[in-house]
Amino acid sequence: MHDGWNHFIGNCLFIIPASLMIENLCRKTGCPILLIFVIMIIHSFISIIPIWFNDDMTVCGMSGNALMLLEMAFVWFGMRSEKFGKVWFTAAIIELIITIYTDKMAASNYKFGLIFGLAFGALCGFGLHSLFA
Repeated sequence: MHDGWNHFIGNCLFIIPASLMIENLCRKTGCPILLIFVIMIIHSFISIIPIWFNDDMTVCGMSGNALMLLEMAFVWFGMRSEKFGKVWFTAAIIELIITIYTDKMAASNYKFGLIFGLAFGALCGFGLHSLFA
């Protein structure tokens, strides 16, 4: 299902801390975890749209969902934190830079899903903070 072990391990490095962070935020704010799953499903459907129109493309691992969750967590934590807000927003920007750079260097690229995941994650982080502040 993944584009090699590096891709799989990279996804785990994103999804494990992101899941723990989102779970913590949901517990603290009262956000239903089901809402996070709905957001993930919406992201999954939107990020595979280019595959519907291109026979040469494939979906491999849905890395965009992992990145989306981490970006969402960074932004949401940034909005909630008075002391460390800038640190969380810096982490979100660093994630963006690393993702774009490593995807550019990879043999396969999943740009639409990854970039959409980062943007959608940031938007959802802001939105969830507004809904559950």
